[in-house]
Formats: sequence, C-alpha cells, structure tokens
Amino acid sequence: MKRFFRKKRAAVVCMALVALAVCGEPASAQRINGEIETVQGKKVLHLWGNNYEMGYAHGYLLADDIIDLLDNYMLEKYDLSEYAFTNFLLEIYVRLPVDFYWEIEGMYDGMVAARAEKGIYSKKIGRDFKAIDLIRWNMFEIFPLRFEDRKRAGTRMCSSVSAWGEGTPDGSTIMARNLDFGAPGDLIERSSMMIAYEQQWELLPKKQWLSFGWPGFIGCMTGMNEDGVCAAVHYGNSNAYVEDLMIPLPWSYTPVGFVLREAIETRWYGLLNNDPISEDFMKILSSRNAGSFNIHVITPNNAPTIRCDPPAAVIEGNDRETWLRTSWYNQLGDPRLFSNNFLAVTNHHRAMRFPIPCGRYEILVDELNDLQQLDMATALVLAKAVVQTEEPYHTAQILGFNADTREMWISFGDGHFHPYEIEPVHFYWTDIFD
Repeated sequence: MKRFFRKKRAAVVCMALVALAVCGEPASAQRINGEIETVQGKKVLHLWGNNYEMGYAHGYLLADDIIDLLDNYMLEKYDLSEYAFTNFLLEIYVRLPVDFYWEIEGMYDGMVAARAEKGIYSKKIGRDFKAIDLIRWNMFEIFPLRFEDRKRAGTRMCSSVSAWGEGTPDGSTIMARNLDFGAPGDLIERSSMMIAYEQQWELLPKKQWLSFGWPGFIGCMTGMNEDGVCAAVHYGNSNAYVEDLMIPLPWSYTPVGFVLREAIETRWYGLLNNDPISEDFMKILSSRNAGSFNIHVITPNNAPTIRCDPPAAVIEGNDRETWLRTSWYNQLGDPRLFSNNFLAVTNHHRAMRFPIPCGRYEILVDELNDLQQLDMATALVLAKAVVQTEEPYHTAQILGFNADTREMWISFGDGHFHPYEIEPVHFYWTDIFD
C-alpha cells in the first residue's frame, strides 16, 4: 500500500524514518492494542503501544463508526465540488508531528483490515477513502467550510467557566464546558465517546491522557492528562478557513487539535515542567496553527509538583498570533467580571482582539458576579444556562473537571436526549485508568 506520508516533502519523510526507531516496524501493529468497554453507560476506547499500534487498533475496532462519520457527517459539511482541490492543498500545506502521521497511517490500515469485505468506498466522492480524508476529519476546528455556515458558525460556538483558590469551596481548580457543534440529535452528538491513551515508548515516555471526542478523531478538543491538567478548545471568532490558509506561502500549518494533544501528553524535562500553562502556551506559540481558537486550560491548584499562578488561563490565537489571557483581563471591557478567581470563556477573543458583544459571555459574567464561590454543581448549571439548541452550534457535549481530584462530569447525547437534558455521569480518573 502506498503510504500517505510518503507524498510529503523529503524533510518530513526523513523525520518519519527516524521515528521508526522509536515507533517500531508497522508489521508489529497487527496486534490489536486496544479494547472497547462501557463505563457507567459511556463508551471508552482504550489504546496502548506506539502511535502506529494505537492508530491501527483505533481504526480496526471502530472502522464502521469512522466510515459513517466520514461519509454521513464530514462530507455533508463540505462543498464537494471543491473537495478534491482542497484535499490537494491540504496535502501540500498541512504538517503534523510525525508521530501523528504514523497514527493516522495505522488507523487507515486498521480500517482497511477490518472492512476487508465491505471496503471503504464512498459514493459521494467516487473513490475509496484515503488517509488524507482522516486528516481532514481531524481538522475539526476549521469546520464547517460552506459559505452559508461561516457567518453563523463564527459567532456562537462553545463556552466554559473556571474557578480556583478562594473562588471554590476547597481551593481546587474546576471547569465546566459546553462543546457546541452540529445539529440537535445528529451523528456528531450521538457518536461522542472517550479515548484513553496509554502510550508505550522506549525513550521519552508520554503521559496518559483522556480525550473526549469521536471515532477517528485523534487530536484534542477536550482532554485531561494524568496530572489533572485539562484543556478545552473553543472555536474562535477570527477564523480563517482552509481555502484561505492554503496559499503559496513559505510556511505550513498544523491543526490546533494536534498541537494541543502534543502539549498535553508530552513529559517535559526542562525548567517549565511545573508550569503546564506556560508549556502549552509556548508549544502553541511556536506552531503555525490553522484556524482560530480560545483554549481554556486549567491545572491543579494544590498539587506540590505543579505551580501555575493563576492555575487557569485562556490561550487565544489564530494563524497569525497567539495571546495568553488570565483573570487580569476580567475587568477590561464590558461586561466586567469582578473576581480574580473566575474565568468565563466563549469563542470571542478578549485579549487578542477588542471584545465584541456576546450574549453568552454576559450571562456567565452576570451569574458569576453574584457568587463568592463556584462549586461543580453550580458550574454545570451555568453551562446549561448558555447551551445552544440549533445548528450549526448545537451543544453536543457538556463536561466538568476538577483538576486537583481528577474528577469528571460527563453529559453526552444518546440519540433520544440531548446533553443538557441528561444528568451528568460522575467519574474518577481511576474509573478509566486502573
């Protein structure tokens, strides 16, 4: 089989060959290094091994679900008359860390193996799916591309609140977030799941982390690592779209979901090891990112090995610049959030750009200004106060996190009820990682 990454420039190919020394030969990935289980009614995909092995297991175990999402969700979001051309541009200009090329390649091989008889042909594009289609599915933060969705999608997608220190009853750092995308009861809402990564390396081992995503998605839209560090991506309001990004310039782009995953799973051995917010910010700052985003990051407040002051921040960025927003910005521009121990986030930039009116932000600030402390139950109520109920920004997931205790509260739609109609399920980290 002709491997996707061999189409890349010579420099990337060389990097991939070097990575073989760490990743192992692809043939070893014929083992299925993964399993699916249901924990408290929620689907969890467990993966272990190197990137190729995890990708192979992911593709093999969820091949039908991935094909369903590619054919009946992703392709519905694109103008198919431009699909082949923009795929050509993606092959030229999109660059992933080489580990993730291997994981995508493993996923593709696993899908082909699992669907040996059914095949992976798509009538909508008139060919078999390829690895580039998987990469395109993973560029979630620049969905959708159709013109009629652009103005709507850039205005009301995702929201979150966080609190810490004197702002919570026990001083721990908490966050509640809405992930807004798609239509009520659609395939993206019904496909939500957790993916648990236990990567095994001979050199430079990586951290265990948990992704709240979908079959075939290997980046990080919402995630927590073994230290309790959590990150949630919000679609930004200064977004450039893939057709605009892919122009003949002497640089390439990396989807922010991949950059954030690399930041959240990397074990740092330098001076920043006890400051995950600075680590994440520096990683994203040093990357050429596609799309626009507000990344809400929280870290434990009481952990002896992690010292972030404050332990919550927002990384605002697009393909041109990156800013770090802390609670210092809370009282700059209306509406003013008076507490220095709270943050409210929507998809509207507030540090990188002069804040523009946002009804959801105003609701969150008004509610927070009436509180001295925020507990998780109240944080989830605030999340429900600003849920979205129509496409293309319907609330598909509601999630809560306590960074200090590594607790999680999860509401996924099930096809009958939406996340805001379901009582969140409470998890501890040890419920997922024994």
